[in-house]
This record gives sequence, C-alpha cells and structure tokens, in this order.
Amino acid sequence: MLFIEVYSEGSSLFDHLKSLYKTFRGLRNDKVCFDLRNVNWLSPLIVLPLSAYIAETDSRYLHPISNNVSSYLTTIAFPNGINHVPSRSHQFRSYIPIGVLERENPEREKLESSFVNMVYKVLKPTVEIKNAISYPVTELVDNIFEHSKANEGYVFAQHYAQKKFVDLCIVDRGRGISASYKEEKNLEFNDGEAIEKALEGLSVKKRI
Repeated sequence: MLFIEVYSEGSSLFDHLKSLYKTFRGLRNDKVCFDLRNVNWLSPLIVLPLSAYIAETDSRYLHPISNNVSSYLTTIAFPNGINHVPSRSHQFRSYIPIGVLERENPEREKLESSFVNMVYKVLKPTVEIKNAISYPVTELVDNIFEHSKANEGYVFAQHYAQKKFVDLCIVDRGRGISASYKEEKNLEFNDGEAIEKALEGLSVKKRI
C-alpha cells in the first residue's frame, strides 16, 4: 500500500492549498494510507478532502502523534463524519462536524442548515445578507447531486474566533466539470478549459 505523508505547512490560504496539492498530487482513486503522524495543525481545506477520499476509496490513515490534533479530529468526526444532526448540536459553538450529505437521506437539509447557520452566527447578518449567503451555498450543495452525479457530498465548517473568520468547505467526488461537458454536451475540454468555460457561463443544463 502506498503511504502518503500529509504536511501542515502554515496557516495562510496558500499554505493550505500547497498542502492539498502535495497530498493528492497524482492520486487516481488509489487505495492509500495517509500518514498524519507529524502534523501539528490541520485546516478544513485539507481535512475534508481527506475524509471524502478515505471514505470513497476505503483508504486508511495513521493517527497524529500530537494529542491536540488527534483530539480535534475525533471532535469533528474525522474521517467518517455524521449524516444527521445530533440532538446536542446546539453545543457546536465553533464548528460543524464533518457532514455527509446523502442523496436519499431526509436529514440532509438539517445538515445543510447547520452549515449555513455557522456563517450566520459569525456574521450576524441582516435578512438580505442571509439570502446572499444561503443562495450560493445551496447552489454548491445542489451541484453535488444535479451535476456531479455523486450520491454523497461532504461539508465542514470551522469558526476561528480570534482570527475573525469562518472556514467553509464543500467536497464531492463526482464526475468533474470536464466529464459533465463530455457527457451532457459532447464537448472535449481538459480540466483547466472546463473550469474556464464554467466561469464563462457555459451550462451543461438541458434546455426545455
């Protein structure tokens, strides 16, 4: 089995993206073992993709040596996540545990609501701003099931009170943007081109 060491290289967004790239570079649904032993801090941007990958490829991981990191991962339900909102969810003051959104699960909407409410709690927005926040989040979640054709999606939210920001992550391991263009429109794009086309507004939705 292939062992992949996971690094925590800093606290900036660039550092998180670099760690994400190094961890998943070259992986193609291989069953692997992620080595978390030397990490001393993990951001949602690396935690949630790890959870999704482990769940859908039956991969493994080695526990962090750091008690703080190990305890944190247990607290947020890594790697399996939760597929319902616990009755004690009001105690989630600074985070929403890793949530597994399942296509046919009636609890899905409650998990989505908990996810969005984390943002409301931090920003304390007006009704108009609430709508502006909930709409893109709902669209991203709907995209998991409507466009990526995945049966499961993953969400995770962490509020950093001292840094005054909330980190929201949404992950799906569906067919991808380039595949959706190929299957729905018979258009051949590489991943970069597909992203550009999506940003330009080229939709894969079938017109009625």
